[in-house]
Amino acid sequence: MNEPVKGQIVGRQNKWFRRGAISYLVLMLLLILFADWLPLAFSPTFTDLAQKYQAPFQWHLYEFGQPFHWLGTDGVGRDLLAIMIYGARTAFLVSVPAMVLAAVVGVGLGLTAGYYGDNRLAWPAGKWVAGMVAGFFFLFYALGVELNFLPTQLTYGRSVLQLLILTVISYLFYKGLDLVLSKLPFSRRSITLPLDLFVVKAIEVIGAVPRLLLILCLAAFLPPSVTIVVLLSLITFWPGIARLTRAETLKLKELPYIEAAVTLGFTPVRVLFRHALPNMLVPIMVAITFGICNLIALESTLSFLGVGVPVNTPSWGRAINSFWLNPEAWWLLVFPGLNIMLLVLALQNVNNYIIQLLQPSKATLN
Repeated sequence: MNEPVKGQIVGRQNKWFRRGAISYLVLMLLLILFADWLPLAFSPTFTDLAQKYQAPFQWHLYEFGQPFHWLGTDGVGRDLLAIMIYGARTAFLVSVPAMVLAAVVGVGLGLTAGYYGDNRLAWPAGKWVAGMVAGFFFLFYALGVELNFLPTQLTYGRSVLQLLILTVISYLFYKGLDLVLSKLPFSRRSITLPLDLFVVKAIEVIGAVPRLLLILCLAAFLPPSVTIVVLLSLITFWPGIARLTRAETLKLKELPYIEAAVTLGFTPVRVLFRHALPNMLVPIMVAITFGICNLIALESTLSFLGVGVPVNTPSWGRAINSFWLNPEAWWLLVFPGLNIMLLVLALQNVNNYIIQLLQPSKATLN
């Protein structure tokens, strides 16, 4: 008689945790989306050295109708409340696009490497050449060139928009170059690529260096930019997704229903994306959620160390750096650190709920 009661209590507790996590994430998203329209007393970049390291909740300084630092200020007099709100936008603009790109690259490489192996992927030479040239084109402009024609008022969405534009241009460049090269005799020769070997070795090489150390080394040669942080995160996070996807593909392709789909003559794209990928979504979603949590912490760490995002970009890590310079300013550690912790916990709790929806047989009683 005690077990059902215990299960109901645990389920009720999980329900309240889930509701709290969803509410917190919705609140954060609303603040991020409508930060520019909030009635904040100060902008996140406004500095006032006369009020640096002002403690929070100084009610005796409050005057009705006058701007007030509700959560205090940092080492150069910037309002911590504005930094908290706009810092959340910076964290999401780094972590979400970087993890989406890492998931696309990792899932794509993991699926093809696990399914084709080392001797089944054969393409005309022209497609290989066009793909490599388009890839170098994308990396060159993404890492070293700013698109000056983008609107300057897009302070936060400029980097994401630049990546989207470069992706489309690179794809069109690939298709055009492939069309030109297809007219040449040598480009029609089929070349087999040992993709599985290349993917495994790339995963081993990137995984051999600690992620933070690798990003710091690469960031030392590149200008501070949100785009740079997103691309460096992509370089260091795709191997984990690719390793997981490759392992799942190797396991699934031996199952009878995959063999039946191949026997029926389905194209590899249909076999992979209609039959194999849906059955590995749960572990991939877990990896993506944990990746976003790690990226939020990574962005704060890079900002704390003074690399990555530009100095004038609000960040939770840079607020914690001000605490390191003055340990008496406890609010510069407590509020950003609490936000990072709550955001990570909320993401993981919502991820568990989504997994329960996808696998109801393993769901907790609620």
